[in-house]
Amino acid sequence: MCIRDSVCSILNKGVEEISEVLKINRIDNEDAVIIGELLKTNTSLTELTLGSFFTTDRCVVSICKGLKRNKTLKKLNIGYTRMKNEGMQALRKALSINNSLMQFGTKNYDVKQGIRDICINKGIEIFE
Repeated sequence: MCIRDSVCSILNKGVEEISEVLKINRIDNEDAVIIGELLKTNTSLTELTLGSFFTTDRCVVSICKGLKRNKTLKKLNIGYTRMKNEGMQALRKALSINNSLMQFGTKNYDVKQGIRDICINKGIEIFE
């Protein structure tokens, strides 16, 4: 199953369906660009778990572009994400710009102090 064929058509139907699609897919760079673009304009998604689906820092960067402009996402879980320096920088910037996020999940992921500081300063709860 390809994310490009399924996420776009179900984005407004509910978080559970989107989570099911993501569970059976790995997110490549093209998928991440689509998800990032959808995050910019979506008005119904409030929770997104992306766990270990990222394959590169470019994926993280693409999704963070959407996160910067998203106004409805309340809970984001990136647990098990394989992120390096470029992804961390993009995430720091997205978290500092986004004003809707209230919870940030990091299971089995070492959140760097800069990201932790942004969450604390903005009142974003960090959970595992």
